[in-house]
Amino acid sequence: MRAMLAQEYPDLGEELGLAPDELDKFLDLLADQQADLAADAPPMNGLDPAAMRELAGKAEERRVADQAAIAAMLGDKYTQWQSYQKTLPARQQVTQLRSQLAASGSTLPEAQVRPLMAALDAEMKRIDQDSMGTPPRRKLTQQEQMDLDMQREVDGNRRLVTAATPYLSAQQLDSYRQMLDRQTELGRTMMQGMQAILPQAQAEPQQ
Repeated sequence: MRAMLAQEYPDLGEELGLAPDELDKFLDLLADQQADLAADAPPMNGLDPAAMRELAGKAEERRVADQAAIAAMLGDKYTQWQSYQKTLPARQQVTQLRSQLAASGSTLPEAQVRPLMAALDAEMKRIDQDSMGTPPRRKLTQQEQMDLDMQREVDGNRRLVTAATPYLSAQQLDSYRQMLDRQTELGRTMMQGMQAILPQAQAEPQQ
């Protein structure tokens, strides 16, 4: 988990102005918090409403305690950490794109990184806002909801490519489009797998 965090936040030290030893301590704290959260994860089913409310209360207590620990460690850099987290989806996409380009012998120069990241972050926020629009007039079936989610992702990817176009060359843009398409296909495969096992998982408690 510690190694995964270092990959997830490759530019964290630079963005927050943390010395190497400070960054190590902070990543250790995040890893410990995530490990504790995973260890306390509730079962997937079989909980009554009262138990679910109790778990939700404990989860909120843990979230508050974890944030307090982070704030105590970071001090006046805590606000920067909050801002960093809000832009993390865009940062991760740019990091993935840089890795993909590097694997093909190309690059994404630093001069392109920040403008691209800002454009993607702004468009992601608009996409999230638009997704909170008018709800369906009737309750959707599980398949209909999955189809809707996938269509929203496809539409969102199209918007992200448009937002990235002014900041990338044709070759870079093609790599970005391919990266998004692979992510969408992976998501589709995972959804189909979940759809296949969900009826069996729902039936097991009744046996």
